[in-house]
Amino acid sequence: MKQTVIFFFFLAISICAMGQKQTLPIDEQGKYTLFEVVNKPGLNVDSLSLRAKSFFKSSGYKTLKLENLQGDSIYSAKGKFMVTKAVSGIGHPSGDVDYKLVLELRNGKYRYKITDFVYTEYERDRYANFVPGTVKTPLETPPGKLNKSEWENTMNSVTIQAKKLAQSLKTFINNPVNTNTKKQADKKTEKVETDKW
Repeated sequence: MKQTVIFFFFLAISICAMGQKQTLPIDEQGKYTLFEVVNKPGLNVDSLSLRAKSFFKSSGYKTLKLENLQGDSIYSAKGKFMVTKAVSGIGHPSGDVDYKLVLELRNGKYRYKITDFVYTEYERDRYANFVPGTVKTPLETPPGKLNKSEWENTMNSVTIQAKKLAQSLKTFINNPVNTNTKKQADKKTEKVETDKW
């Protein structure tokens, strides 16, 4: 009897711990920021820069636009995450979140910072389409009582998407860039002759 009570107690605690929402850490300026320094010993700035350029050119994030770069060591880009609201299996966008990605490269290491999250809520227009509204709100703005659950869902979605972006960036930079893939693809392409039967 005593063991079953203890078992159910620990089961209830573990279920409560699993249901907690994820949030981003807050930096010293009070902004939500995902920040990490990654050591890559043996790599110089040039090879890291080549990998970073290939990430920005061919990443799966189509909304990620390279804003400016200072030399070959600092890259700054702006992007957008879509936040969807799912109602009984049918989802529609509830808003989007603009963010800024800064990637700084040094010999043997690099760091990235994803910050400046600004939420734009979507509204229905007169044709019943969801379009971005005119009000842009930083995510650091505390929610009201009525919007707290929607804000928590937005923060959870932004946290998951920002961590996926960071993981994608780390994977792309940690793997070497293969420049011979186009040459190999050209060699494998065979010409089809249609005039001979």
